[in-house]
Amino acid sequence: MLQTVGERQLWWRAQYNEDLSDWSELQSLGQLAGLVKSLAVPGDWLQVEDEEPITRYAQVMLIDAGAFHVETAACRPEGTYNWRIGYGSAADDAGNSPASGTEGMQELDTASTIEVLTSWAAGRGLPLGYGAALHMY
Repeated sequence: MLQTVGERQLWWRAQYNEDLSDWSELQSLGQLAGLVKSLAVPGDWLQVEDEEPITRYAQVMLIDAGAFHVETAACRPEGTYNWRIGYGSAADDAGNSPASGTEGMQELDTASTIEVLTSWAAGRGLPLGYGAALHMY
């Protein structure tokens, strides 16, 4: 059965080996697994966001073989709340600055990246067992 992605349509684009794709409509939550697995070269990234006006987005970057950097965000009139996702409650206190890299607990494997991204896209928030460091813009 096709899983829908919630009230507002989600769109995605990715950069593969420095080639930027066009924006495409997300067809199902299941499509996210294939999109994450298609990131093959460190530096490849995926961005998923809702339609205009943007109220939320997620970003995934392959940082090393099987290691991903994952961020989700909520866009509000007072600013953007950006969460860098990691394993466990210690991830709540880890760094989250645009100028800093990820800490070890913030490097998610493929399965965890898919789990977090799918839960976010479905509007269920962060799955149990993960934490997130907040940065506001």
